[in-house]
Amino acid sequence: MVKICAVVVTYYPDIEILKKNIYSFITYVDKVLIWENTPSIDRDKYRIEQDDKIEYCHGNINSISFGLNYAWNYSVSNKYTHLLTMDQDSEWENFSSFLDKTVFNPQAPVGIMGPSVNDENHNTDFFCKVLITSGMLVPIWVLNSLKGYNENFEIDGIDSWLCCLARERGIGTYCVRGCKLVQKFGNLHQIEVGGAKFSTLDYSSKRLYEIYKSYIVLWRRFELPEELKTQLYHYLFGKWLIKILFGERDRKNKFIQIIKGIRDGFKYKLEQ
Repeated sequence: MVKICAVVVTYYPDIEILKKNIYSFITYVDKVLIWENTPSIDRDKYRIEQDDKIEYCHGNINSISFGLNYAWNYSVSNKYTHLLTMDQDSEWENFSSFLDKTVFNPQAPVGIMGPSVNDENHNTDFFCKVLITSGMLVPIWVLNSLKGYNENFEIDGIDSWLCCLARERGIGTYCVRGCKLVQKFGNLHQIEVGGAKFSTLDYSSKRLYEIYKSYIVLWRRFELPEELKTQLYHYLFGKWLIKILFGERDRKNKFIQIIKGIRDGFKYKLEQ
C-alpha cells in the first residue's frame, strides 16, 4: 500500500503561491509537513489556513537538509512508504498523472522520481537525471539505505548529493516525461550591460557561497554525470560567473563569497 508524506520547506513564503503549491498535490498525499525556516518571531504571519492533513514543524536551525531529515524520520515512525519534497514556490500541473506513471505503475523503474521542470522535455518516459529537491518522490527504503540527507549542506547541493549517492549505490534517479512542475529559480530579472541584454538569477552572496561550495564538494566526491559537469564547467565558471561579475548588484561581495565557497569546498573533509 502506497502512503505518501510530503514536506514543504518554507522561509518567508509568498502565502498565495504557497497555497497554490500545496493544493496542487494535497488531495493525493496522506500528510503534509510544513517545515518552517522562518524565524519564530514571524512564523504566524506566514502560515496558511489549517487543513486536517497539514502539520507545521520547525527546529532551532535554518537548514533545508535538517528539515528534510525530520520529515524522513517522521515518515519512518509513521510507516509512510514515500517522501515527497517540495520548495515553497513550486506548483504541480498534474501530480495525479505523476503518481499514475510512477508508484501506481508496475512497469516503472525502481528508484527516485521527479517531474519535468518548466520547459524541460525528454524523448523517454523515464529519463536518467540528477533531480532537484522540489517534486522529488523518494521511497523511504531508499532514504534508509542512504541514511537520509547530508546535513553538511544546509541550502544547496542536498538534492545532487542524494542523487549522486543513490546512483553510486545502483539506485536510479528519473525525470518523468509529461509530468510538469512549474519552478521559480532565484530572483530572475533582465539587465543591460554595454547594450547587451540578458537575464540573471541575482542570488544573495550567502546563497552563492553555498552553491559554489557544494559543487566543488560534489566534483571531488563523485564521478559526476555529464549534466552536472556541464553546470560546473560551463555554467558556474562560465556564463553565470560572467553575469554576476558584470551585471548584478553587490558583485564585489558576491565574488568574495564565491571564492570562499570554492575554498571551503576544497577544504571539506570527504566522507568515506
